[in-house]
Amino acid sequence: MLRSLIVLDTEVDPLWRRHLPAPTNTAGDDSADHKRIIIDLKSPPSPFRRPHYNDPVNWRRWLCEHHIEQLHCYLPGRKAPLLLAAAPKDTEIILHLTAYITPEALRRLKLLRSCVKQFICVGRFIAAPLLKANFNPERITVEIPPVWAPRPGITRRQLLRRQIKKDKTGPLILALSRPRHAAALKPVVWAAALLGHALRDFTLLVAGPGDPIVQQRLQRWQKTMDAVGTIYHDPQTFAFDDLVSACDAVVAGPGPFHEVIRLLHARAQEQYIVTCNGDSAEYLENYPKVYYASSTTPCQIAGAVMKLLKRKRDREPCPAWG
Repeated sequence: MLRSLIVLDTEVDPLWRRHLPAPTNTAGDDSADHKRIIIDLKSPPSPFRRPHYNDPVNWRRWLCEHHIEQLHCYLPGRKAPLLLAAAPKDTEIILHLTAYITPEALRRLKLLRSCVKQFICVGRFIAAPLLKANFNPERITVEIPPVWAPRPGITRRQLLRRQIKKDKTGPLILALSRPRHAAALKPVVWAAALLGHALRDFTLLVAGPGDPIVQQRLQRWQKTMDAVGTIYHDPQTFAFDDLVSACDAVVAGPGPFHEVIRLLHARAQEQYIVTCNGDSAEYLENYPKVYYASSTTPCQIAGAVMKLLKRKRDREPCPAWG
C-alpha cells in the first residue's frame, strides 16, 4: 500500500490544511486502513509519533519504519529541508510552494532540487524564480487550488460584526497579511490610521496568531501613528472565512506576497478586495470586485479604500460611515 506523508512547515498558513491531498490522517496514526499521515512542524514533537526536526538520523529511521513512499512538503519554512535531505533515496518527494520565494529559500531549493521529483507552485510569480535559476521546467507545475468558501447568511455576518466591533458601527476592513509579515502589514496600518481620522469608528482587523513581540509591535504602531483603538487583532478566535464575510473589504499590502490562500478564500466569498501588490494580479483577472491602489504608499491605499467605501455607501446608505 502506498503510504504518503504530508509535512506542513512552520510558516505555512493554517488554511492550507483544508486543501491537502485527500484522504488524510492525523499525525502518528499507523493504522493500516490509512494511506496518508499529516505532520505540522509547528506542533511539538513526540517520541511516540515523530522525532525532532533537527534529528535527521531518527527521521530517516521513522520514514523507513512507516514505509513512507511519497513525501509531500508544503513550504515556506526553515525546518522541512533537513527532513527532506534525510529521506531515503527511493522516497518520492513533492514540494508545494505556497508563497513568494525569498533568495534564502531559493538557495535551499537549489540544494534539494536533485532529490525533488516535482515542484508544485500555486502561482506563476512563484514558479518564475525557479525557471530563472535553471530548474528543469518539466518538473515545475503551476496549480491554483480550487477554493469553495460559502458565504454565511446575513444574520451570522451581523453577529460576527457585533462581536468584533462591539458598540462601533463604522466600516470594518480586514488586512490580508498575517501579523508576522510586518513589511506588508505596516503600510496597511498607516492607511488605516489615515482612514481613522477621516471616518467615524473605522476599524482595521488584523487576523492571525501573534506572539508577545507581534502584539507589542502592533501597539507601538498604533501609538506612533495616532491610531489607538483603530486596530483590532484577532488571534484566530474566529475562522478566517467568518472574518472575511463580516468585513466590508480586504486589503492586500505591498511587498513579497505570502497570502495566496487567504486571497483565494476572499475571492471565493466574492468579497471586495483592495490591492497594491502586483503578484496578486494573476488571481484577480476578470474579478469585478477588485480595486487597485496606484502605488504602495499608505495615502494611495487609503484612497483606494475610500473609493470602495464610497461606492458601497452609495449602494447601501449608512450614516455611520460619514
